[in-house]
Amino acid sequence: MGRLLWLKAFDRVSVRSAYEGEAGCLNGRHFRFSVQGEVEPDGEGETPAEVGTTVSLNGFKKSFQQSALRTVEAIAREVFEHCIWYFLRPGGAPNITVADDDGAVSLNSLMHDFVYSDMQRTSIEVKGERFEMVSLRLKSSQRNLAPRLYWCAANRVVVEENLTSKVLGVLITSVVNAGEA
Repeated sequence: MGRLLWLKAFDRVSVRSAYEGEAGCLNGRHFRFSVQGEVEPDGEGETPAEVGTTVSLNGFKKSFQQSALRTVEAIAREVFEHCIWYFLRPGGAPNITVADDDGAVSLNSLMHDFVYSDMQRTSIEVKGERFEMVSLRLKSSQRNLAPRLYWCAANRVVVEENLTSKVLGVLITSVVNAGEA
């Protein structure tokens, strides 16, 4: 989900990030952005204790609240499904945790909780273009029971296609990635 889309549903976003610098010491950046204030430094803050980033979405707009998911588990599942390719690709995804005042869910643990089958990898070539396919079955969520096909390129999901009327009686979730294209 794009950073600018966050501002459609939230008044402001705060980012606190810690990274290892050239000399091996920990450096940090803290900033916030909003439609009104654009990008602004968010003070010095504490020296970071470890490498990582925290993104806080603040000022949830009322027009989005009524149709939003309510639990951290449901939100984590939606984010996981949206970002599924990062968990399937070689090298995997960084450690991501979705948290609120009521709890936290690791997206990396969802990979094991929601996958029914081994990830079968297949390569095919179509008109000289090589495609890597990963097939797996995910447990359906309460929100979206329809079987889906995720089309990926450039290491991200580009199109999510509903297969309900195309493959009758089969509940399959597959991911197709077009090389580095």
